Amino acid sequence: MKDEIKNNKRKYLFTSVFILLSFFFSIILVELILRFTPYDNLRITDYSDPFSVALRYYFEADEELGYDISKNKTGFFYTVEGIRFPVWSNELGCFDKPYQGEKEPIVLVGDSFTWGFVPFEKTIGSTIEDTIQKRVIKCGVGGYGTKKEMIKAKRVIQKIQAKPSLIIVGYLMRNDLTDDWLFPGVTVIDGFLVGKIKLKNLETGEKEIISDEEIIREVKKATIEVEEHKRKYESIISKIKAWLTKNSIIYNIIRNNEFLRKIAASLNLVEKKSDKAAPEERENIEQNKNQDANLNLLHLLPFIQQHKYEWLNQAWNQHIQNIIEFNDYAKQIGSKLLVVMIPSKEQVYKQLRPKIDHIDFYLPNRILADVFRKHNILYIDLTQDFEKYSAAQKSLSLGAKKGLYYKNNGHWNQNGSYIAGLLVSKYIIENNPINVENRESVLQNIEKELIRMQKVLESE
Repeated sequence: MKDEIKNNKRKYLFTSVFILLSFFFSIILVELILRFTPYDNLRITDYSDPFSVALRYYFEADEELGYDISKNKTGFFYTVEGIRFPVWSNELGCFDKPYQGEKEPIVLVGDSFTWGFVPFEKTIGSTIEDTIQKRVIKCGVGGYGTKKEMIKAKRVIQKIQAKPSLIIVGYLMRNDLTDDWLFPGVTVIDGFLVGKIKLKNLETGEKEIISDEEIIREVKKATIEVEEHKRKYESIISKIKAWLTKNSIIYNIIRNNEFLRKIAASLNLVEKKSDKAAPEERENIEQNKNQDANLNLLHLLPFIQQHKYEWLNQAWNQHIQNIIEFNDYAKQIGSKLLVVMIPSKEQVYKQLRPKIDHIDFYLPNRILADVFRKHNILYIDLTQDFEKYSAAQKSLSLGAKKGLYYKNNGHWNQNGSYIAGLLVSKYIIENNPINVENRESVLQNIEKELIRMQKVLESE
């Protein structure tokens, strides 16, 4: 009798284990099959850190600029669409290695495109430095416009006490005009970047200084976001959920189904309310936003035809004067200025352009080209080249490692940053604003790399 009970227990145990293993392997099989279906898009592989949260205390308030990168900062990390990389600053307040007295360096300034949003070794500045073997002091700061970039360049050059052979300005056509109009725009409170000046009236261009009370509310809101961020991504259970969100299609099917989500939430298997929309939902949200001209026109300001709003002429005139002043400064110190015109994602991928009247996505290209030619300012417009490389793609496939830009982020990814660095290096060699050793062999290597990158895009 006892033996029979033992045998039954063993059979029950064996059967239970067999059922669990069968269920486990069935889930894996279904998961693998789903990866070859459109359901694969449900996996959220593009998680990005909230910028101001992840880089809290990386910036400091600045009386003239509004804010700047703090000096000698370490221990920061940033994640953009699943790519995590360390962030730091050197003694110059730049996301760069320490300056070691190199003679006639290149000084690179710009906004977030030149700052990074990719690992340091993949930034445009690192690519230029590695390609032409010239020290590039990389001092891009996210959110900066031309006026701030000029001030930053002056400070860096004064501190290194060395005449740069070349000053490169990364000029983002989507918002540099806006950044200058709202100068200084942003400040730092309690370690957070917060807006101080905003556009009050799009019709008149009237600006509004945000009250301290409103800023404090935003800071408190950001502080709560920090705590929620830590809570979500530091506990073991949250890390498991985050891993499943990133890797499991079945898990995301449950998350995106209202009925299944309620059941799973009651068992604490998913959050009660997702703070991260599914990719398809996010695309719909963006499409809806694009249909709302009032919401998006501020971010498309440089593309608005000037007759639409009278104040735009004043904004452009002031902005152009900042560029001319920057070039005059470069001449005064015996250096040269090179402006790199960076196209926005909407300029490169026509499918992403919102259908709004009075929008001309090549307007800043024409305006700036006329200014540069008139004042003998060196420039390279990356728009046509980026359109060519985007055309090599078989479909509109964007992401951390696909296409030229991130999928749900306006910045270029590692491909875009690398190609931009190669194109600027090529321009420097072909137009000879500075001497580059072994010019012919370097140029050949650049051409080979550009061809390789085109094949990479064609294979996507």
